[in-house]
Amino acid sequence: AEDNLNQIDRIRPVGLFFMALAMALSIFFSLWTFQKRNHRVIKASQPIFLLLVCLGIFIMASSIIPLSIDDSIASQEVCSKACMAFPWLLLMGFSITWSSLLAKIWRLNKVMNGAMRRVVVKEREALLLIVILFLLNFVLLLCWSLIDPLKWQREPISENDPNSTYGFCKSEGKASVVFLTLLIFLDVLALVLACVQAYCARKMDDELTESRWLGIACASWIQVLIIGIPVILLTRYDPIASYFTQTALVFLVCVSMLLLIFLPKMKVMRKTTSMSGGAFARRTTTFRGSGSRRENTSIPNETHMRKELAYLSRIRELEKLQEEASATTSLSAKTVKESDSRTEREESKDSEELLIAEDGCTSASKQASPLDNLPKAKVTFGATTCTLSSNALDV
Repeated sequence: AEDNLNQIDRIRPVGLFFMALAMALSIFFSLWTFQKRNHRVIKASQPIFLLLVCLGIFIMASSIIPLSIDDSIASQEVCSKACMAFPWLLLMGFSITWSSLLAKIWRLNKVMNGAMRRVVVKEREALLLIVILFLLNFVLLLCWSLIDPLKWQREPISENDPNSTYGFCKSEGKASVVFLTLLIFLDVLALVLACVQAYCARKMDDELTESRWLGIACASWIQVLIIGIPVILLTRYDPIASYFTQTALVFLVCVSMLLLIFLPKMKVMRKTTSMSGGAFARRTTTFRGSGSRRENTSIPNETHMRKELAYLSRIRELEKLQEEASATTSLSAKTVKESDSRTEREESKDSEELLIAEDGCTSASKQASPLDNLPKAKVTFGATTCTLSSNALDV
């Protein structure tokens, strides 16, 4: 009987297409970041870390290359090397991506929290965190490769059909499980810390941080993993289905991160460019009541980010306070106007009553004056009392 090797020849182009698309997007966004590096939004977003995110995604996407190698196109030795190359590329790319986001948001939080006391966090301090996480991943992967590496093997799918086999990667000892657990713990820790820093920066403007989009990315990744990992386990004896699932997971993780990080920035830049012909590049704020104008122009590079972020935050606070003060003043003016109107109505009513009383007294006097021999009499009109006599009118 003819052997059924269950190789991935037919599905391989799909995985390579996923890889090419993810790589193309990472290259596009890195070139876009470099081109727009002097724009205010990109400066506030710290372009060095955005470029590192693109690099990490590119490396993650390249992990599809060793995943696409089996014994239909390579020898068993090459397949064994490809088995170990997959976790190297995937985990190193993941580490670079999330450690860059962690360092970026941590630096932003430090600058903003100390904006009033001149706290300066240099790029090399944040880059040190990325280097530490990178080295920890590198050491663990190196130990895994030297002590208990993955190797290519081929076994029958079932004992009843020895002619139907499948190829897979497997280590000989238990050390690989320990190293894989430590690597997953380390990278998940970086992810959790990045999410914590993003939560601390949740009240900042979207021009400065990606906190909201990181939360959405984490939620989408969790959903993908909840669905994807069981599918991988269920299809482990079917190389074609397993290959498609793994490449699709890598593709979704890479593309979702790129789109959630960069598309909001493009939207903000398009919005700010449309305001007064690019007024965001030079913002002028007028404060009502004081007649003063403040302009923000480019700031020297060394202290640019701290002053830039502090300025944006304070301007928004002042604009908010200004709107609240304007609303309070409008309400007070309306209350005073209503009070004055009510007082005027009351005074007009009293004047009308007094005028009516005086007219009544005058009329009564004219009617009583011809009677000279009558004694004095008192006539009351409302609250006014008139004393009538033949010679005079006393009110």
